[in-house]
Amino acid sequence: MLGFGGIVVMDESPEEADRVVSKAVDAGINYFDVAPSYGNAEDVLGNALKRHRDKVNLACKTLERTAEGARRELEQSLRLLHTDRFDVYQLHGMPNIRELEQAMGPGGAMESILDAQERGIIRFVGITTHFPHVALEAIRRYLFDTVMFPISFSSWINSGFGPDVLAAAAEKEMGVLAIKAMALGRLNEGCERKWAKPWYVPADDPEIVELALRFTLSRDVDSAIPPGEIGPFEMALSARNITRPLDHDEEARLIALAGSLEAMFPIAPIP
Repeated sequence: MLGFGGIVVMDESPEEADRVVSKAVDAGINYFDVAPSYGNAEDVLGNALKRHRDKVNLACKTLERTAEGARRELEQSLRLLHTDRFDVYQLHGMPNIRELEQAMGPGGAMESILDAQERGIIRFVGITTHFPHVALEAIRRYLFDTVMFPISFSSWINSGFGPDVLAAAAEKEMGVLAIKAMALGRLNEGCERKWAKPWYVPADDPEIVELALRFTLSRDVDSAIPPGEIGPFEMALSARNITRPLDHDEEARLIALAGSLEAMFPIAPIP
């Protein structure tokens, strides 16, 4: 039920990357996700994952919106990750409808992605976004296999962020990859930064980590991707019974906690 975000090993030594990747595989994690925009993560993960490749589903992404740009980036990712195929390949970080239409239109990135799928280089095609209206439009218009979207207890409780996307994905029988499950809030200016990589504050109290993951995994999602940092990732890996639904008291505890937090993803006007 947990996935491995490639940022976990970004800028890590080969020895540390080998250790944490092997630990994840030994724990049963079989979904690994990375992107060219994650610094040197493709290179580091590719080396650490080589001996485990046939045990896992490997996903990658592209921020390119043109066919030529996506083709070039796909080929580079295959080389850096020492693989001849991706189990999931995603249009990454889609911010608005204009870019969605560009990527899906004539000469758009999807042309290269579908060509690679026909040649057996890509198995499933997905999209990632932090914007509900973009996710809903992509799900409505196109036959994506997966959607990656934030499902965070604080934003779900405080602003109703997420249920409509999950409902639309379920109707199309899409896979759902949940991000930001352990997010407590944004890093405000001047806020002390405990972890170097996340742009938000992740939960690091073991009890809250477990409750937050259980909240997300009790929704209609296929996998939750913990924060891209070794410390919080290993906390998620250590959480117990994460597929057990929350009871009434545990739900009440998260509702109270959410009330003290600013929603990670408030519902904003459509840009």
